[in-house]
Amino acid sequence: MLTTRFMSLLEKRILLGHILKVSLWSSSVMRFSTTNPPPTQSSKDQLNMKWINKKNQKNLALQSHPLEIYVGNLSFDAKDQDIIDFFSKCGNPQIKETLLNKLGKKKSFVFIKFDNEKEVNEALALHGTIFMGRKLRINRADDAAKIEEKREEIINKNKQKQTNVIFVWNLPEKANEDDIMDVFTAVGAVDQVKIQGSPGKQDKRFAFVEFLNNEDAEKALAYNDFKLNGQKLKVDLAFSKNPF
Repeated sequence: MLTTRFMSLLEKRILLGHILKVSLWSSSVMRFSTTNPPPTQSSKDQLNMKWINKKNQKNLALQSHPLEIYVGNLSFDAKDQDIIDFFSKCGNPQIKETLLNKLGKKKSFVFIKFDNEKEVNEALALHGTIFMGRKLRINRADDAAKIEEKREEIINKNKQKQTNVIFVWNLPEKANEDDIMDVFTAVGAVDQVKIQGSPGKQDKRFAFVEFLNNEDAEKALAYNDFKLNGQKLKVDLAFSKNPF
């Protein structure tokens, strides 16, 4: 009888201890759940959006001008509206920068933005097309184009200096050095003429003309748009490395 009562008390203690452990464990779980709630669907969505935005920012950094093109080798006679009219066959062209640089001089290139990738691809397909007598160079806008713009600004700044050499381009296909010499001897004493570029490729041929003095070189600028064999010559002072 005593043994039975002892066993009954022991079982009650064991059961009570088990209940106490379960109670303590439950309160800990509740405390943890309160201080560290599981992520809700909205918080998961916010995390996903942060990741997506970060990825999109990286993509934008890699493609800073995805819908812009660079158009080079433009005629100096081209106006903004001429270019818009030419590229309107591709979509909705928007000139990003004026054809005049910061010094008020005409540029031979421009940046154009379109509304979508389809329009951009149609414009890129016009690479090599003749526009106002010049073969266009068309590429996606990139850092190289920006570098060219910077290079042109530097060249224009250098025009504060003096030189006795002029740069002549837009030459007729069959023009030779004697033809160029005949044109500019009317201005003053020409020391020498040198044609450079690829024979047979009009848009890549140009000439340097060296006068005996700076004054005659400046006078020669009046021959810009002078027609030689029906082709308008383009003339400017040369400030690059002396080609002679």
